[in-house]
Amino acid sequence: MSLASFIAERQVTLGAFGLFAVGLGLVSVVTSAPGDATGADAEVPLPVEVLTVTRVDGYAVRRELVGRIEARRESPVGFELGGLVTSIAVDEGDTVDAGQVLARLDTRRLRARRGELVAARDQAQADLELATLTLQRIREASDLDAVSPQARDEAELGLRVREATVARAVSALDSLDVELDKSRLLAPFAGIVGHRFADEGRVIAAGEPVLQLLETQRPEARIGIAGPAVDTLGVGQRHALSVRGRSVDATLRALLPTRDQGTRSVDAVFVLDGELDGLRSGDLARLSVDTRIDEGGFWLPFASLTEGNRGLWAAYVAAESDPDGSDPDSSDPIGGEGISVLERRPLELLYQETDRAFVRGALVNGERVVASGLHRLVPGQRVRPVLSDGPSAPDGGAP
Repeated sequence: MSLASFIAERQVTLGAFGLFAVGLGLVSVVTSAPGDATGADAEVPLPVEVLTVTRVDGYAVRRELVGRIEARRESPVGFELGGLVTSIAVDEGDTVDAGQVLARLDTRRLRARRGELVAARDQAQADLELATLTLQRIREASDLDAVSPQARDEAELGLRVREATVARAVSALDSLDVELDKSRLLAPFAGIVGHRFADEGRVIAAGEPVLQLLETQRPEARIGIAGPAVDTLGVGQRHALSVRGRSVDATLRALLPTRDQGTRSVDAVFVLDGELDGLRSGDLARLSVDTRIDEGGFWLPFASLTEGNRGLWAAYVAAESDPDGSDPDSSDPIGGEGISVLERRPLELLYQETDRAFVRGALVNGERVVASGLHRLVPGQRVRPVLSDGPSAPDGGAP
């Protein structure tokens, strides 16, 4: 290699190093420029919405209990006597009045028997009349000493026998009339026919159900109450039940003295106001019961909670920063609460509703909790609190 070529190559190399050094200098100057926007934005505290928490001594747990509507009286009705069903005057779904004839049995045999008993009664009454006249004549003759005392005694006792025979015949006739009356099936109360078990032409046994009758007036709801909710109810209290999407007023009539062995619940019987009016026996009835839980804590919206460790939850508290860290520009339109530092507080969730939760943990009454937007926050971050319009409920959490 010639000397001239060597010198030319060194000059190119030195020139390249010089250009590289100049570039590094420009980068350093640009990076350290005092008007950098990114660095300025990093120093601006983030405005966050906060709410002031209020400690309460307990909360109310709302439970929805389910029961069913039932007729106050629901009876399978049938004849006291067995026999052939000749007619059924009603069908399923028909409304009946108290005392209305529902069905009839074949009474031909009973009516024939009644004719016999009527004849026997008439014969006994005729014998009684004859015995009465006989005794009257014997007494007249006895006064004249025309008959013996034995004949007079026989006449008197014969009259008593005839009187007993008439009484027996009348009683037998009355008994048969009762059987004839019971051959008609009468409605024991006003209601509606729920089911029909028999038709005409069937021979039924005594007591066999023919129809099922449901009372329509003053229906009831039977709801099983379990746990401490039983102690919150009292006989005579009025409640609003939910039946088929509508509210129905009801009065607690009774709390039964026994518990169901399977569910350990106590049946509460509610009397609904008015008639069924579109409701059906067996419809579900729902009762909302509030149970007071004496446990101190705070109500927080769900948006202010984030998942923590080991099954706990957490919230961010806007703690006051020291005087040296406060924002010197108090007229900043972003807020007017000063600068705060975020602290993460672990919490235990005790109860939750639709949009809020009752928690306990490392919170102090009156502290400011970040209400929302936790995904953009980290512990130790400087923020500017903006007071929310929805502070935590101070009413103890009654739904």
